[in-house]
Amino acid sequence: HSMLVAAVDLGDQQDTLAQIQTRDPVPPRRRNIRIPRDLETLVLKCLRKEPDDRYLTAEALAQDLRRIVRGDPIEARPQTAWERAWRRAWRQRLRLAALGTAVLLVVVALGFGTMLWQRRQAATLVRYEELVGEGIDGLEVGLLASPGEPGEGETIALGIVYPSDVMSRSSRGSGAIDGAARSLREAASLLPGQPEARVHLSRALYAAGSRQDSDRELDLALEQDRGFLPALLLKAHRLREGKQTKLADALDRVASGAADEPGETTWLESHRAAGRGEWETVDRLYTELLHGPERPFAGFEKELRLKRGRVALKRGQHQRALRDFSYARESSRRALGPTLLLSTAYYHADQREEAAAVLAELLRDHRTAEAAIAVADLHRYFGEVARAREAVEAIQDEATRQAALVDVLLAVGKAAEAGEAGRRALAMGLEEPWVWA
Repeated sequence: HSMLVAAVDLGDQQDTLAQIQTRDPVPPRRRNIRIPRDLETLVLKCLRKEPDDRYLTAEALAQDLRRIVRGDPIEARPQTAWERAWRRAWRQRLRLAALGTAVLLVVVALGFGTMLWQRRQAATLVRYEELVGEGIDGLEVGLLASPGEPGEGETIALGIVYPSDVMSRSSRGSGAIDGAARSLREAASLLPGQPEARVHLSRALYAAGSRQDSDRELDLALEQDRGFLPALLLKAHRLREGKQTKLADALDRVASGAADEPGETTWLESHRAAGRGEWETVDRLYTELLHGPERPFAGFEKELRLKRGRVALKRGQHQRALRDFSYARESSRRALGPTLLLSTAYYHADQREEAAAVLAELLRDHRTAEAAIAVADLHRYFGEVARAREAVEAIQDEATRQAALVDVLLAVGKAAEAGEAGRRALAMGLEEPWVWA
């Protein structure tokens, strides 16, 4: 072989032995095309690594050499590419096994890492949806309409009926609004690319009087998703409030073009029907959406249930409202908003004991002044003054309790006592404009 390929010195003996053991010899015809193919086959057979693959006897080798001289076909056959690859792999089996193990470990590590990442993403999404739900619940408390007169002082936003003046009477809803804003800010920081939290945060900030911050959050939501219908419609609503009708109409057209899925089209129709006060149509469209498979954004089903329940209250369909508010409450048992709406529906259905039981459970779960005041206001509105006073008496902070007593005492015509309670609250340092009034 060395003579045929004109091999050069391979180095020291250890080097030469290592190459003989591990490397296949260079085919002679690769160096000199004039070498007969049979001679090449004979030489390579002699140099095969496995003894059983070589000539078994010197006589067999001699016979093939004579055949070459005579020009007869030889018995040796060249190894196929597959055989050569297999033999080479077999010789390197320990290395290949180690390499395969290493590759397997890398694949397993990557798979495990991917699984952990997916689990973290799934957990983040679940937490995001929980926080958005908490934000919606907080907004329901802060923006809760006067339960008996939902048609007075209303404004339409996102297809939901909300009162425009609920925050102007007092700052009682500010705690719920602030809590909603905190939840929604946390949600927005968890998934900055999702627009839902920022839309609801914009609503919370707007209700709290932070109009500039509200507009900024709404613009960020539209930057994240220029076709996000709730953001487009809320932006159009704000523009109309600011008398920028042409811009609002242009955004409405953009929203129409963005609604390219059946569920989105239905959602847009329901919003516009609500703006026209066509509550029967709104109810039908909300029902279609709830029965459909699409859930296009976080908090969609809870928000839609609360919407449909409000519409049912407007239409005097108390049992429908009870079902929707019960569903929303079950999805977040400790939420104030759905619980207050559920008790409102019970009062409208003249199921006063059920309303009282729901509100009593709420007070057991929420030992806060905010919850007690909300419960007292609801009882007081429906004429349950004794229950309203009982809720107020549960407030721990003395100044807040005295302030809350003002409305309860006024409701039963005790103006002098109400004035005394208000003065005590102010003397204790409570700064509430409505108490001064």
